[in-house]
Amino acid sequence: MSGSCEQTLDLADNQLGPVGAKLVATALASLPRLKELHLSTNHMAATGARDMAAALRSLPQLEVLDVGSNLLGCAGAATLGEVLRALPKLQVP
Repeated sequence: MSGSCEQTLDLADNQLGPVGAKLVATALASLPRLKELHLSTNHMAATGARDMAAALRSLPQLEVLDVGSNLLGCAGAATLGEVLRALPKLQVP
């Protein structure tokens, strides 16, 4: 995937869980031009949110992020919230 020009990644409704979220987070480093990331309904939980938050920092072009229905809890939501402020192109509806 290195140097990939992919702009949209839709992994919604795949029940990835925290382990799958960590694997996806690792792969995101090879998609620096990603503009849309759809991860709803994957049961990432707070652990997966923490891994995802670290990976999101490497996506400065990200405009759309969907992490709804992931059982993040307060801790996971707060972790993602901190990173979202650092994404200048992210659109908030």
